[in-house]
Amino acid sequence: MAFEGTKIRSTRNAATPIDGYREDLAAGETIACSLTNLPQTPASYEWICYGRPEGSTVGGGGTNPWLLGTGASCAFTVDADGTNVGLDGSYQIQCTVNKGSTLETRFSVTLARPTTVQLPGLSGNRTLRKLGMFESLEDTGSQPGVLAGWFTHMARWLEWFRIGRGRSSDVASATNLLLPPAFGYIEVTGTTQIDYMRITGRQIGESWKIRFVSALTLRHNIGSVPAGSAALNLPSGSNLSVTANSVREFVYNGTVVHECGGKAG
Repeated sequence: MAFEGTKIRSTRNAATPIDGYREDLAAGETIACSLTNLPQTPASYEWICYGRPEGSTVGGGGTNPWLLGTGASCAFTVDADGTNVGLDGSYQIQCTVNKGSTLETRFSVTLARPTTVQLPGLSGNRTLRKLGMFESLEDTGSQPGVLAGWFTHMARWLEWFRIGRGRSSDVASATNLLLPPAFGYIEVTGTTQIDYMRITGRQIGESWKIRFVSALTLRHNIGSVPAGSAALNLPSGSNLSVTANSVREFVYNGTVVHECGGKAG
């Protein structure tokens, strides 16, 4: 029995079928897998998953690898992010047919979830995805001749760190400034004064730079801080007027956002 054309096909919530590698999963989605282009029906199936993140509930817990099913298909739910750890990363799915016989054959595929992080490029931004340590290098299928796996995506992450954690899209100034998570460089447009910064997704000790396109005022230690935000702690102990095109650096200490100086425009 030859399986040259057989691949693992996956769907998201019973839609969007893709044969082979994919990187578009989202937390809470039901992912179903089956084999396509089988030359004949196998005598048995075994679906397992490698590299389940610590704390994941997929497969009912336990040690890796974990059994997803022994039928012609399997399904699991993509993990939601934990309090401190992103649990919904990459899943390495493997199906073994005719196990224990001379016709035993294995198929594997990487199913991944993108992050909110983008890598700037000449042809536009590319959304990076969460990595799975147990991945193999494989053809993407949807992009013939393009290989994807842990090493290729780690290279993209390293490039993102090299260029300073990437630049987000422009953010409009606001009393409670929305900070896109993870990005190390942000450009703020508009002249609305800033009292707070929304720090959802930011870690203690994390720093970032902001270029202010227009002149505006940063206000020091304003009370009644909204949930999920932090007040600004300015070195002078008073409000700061920033000039157009100036770049300032900020760091979050778990309580407030400190302004650490910068360069005038």
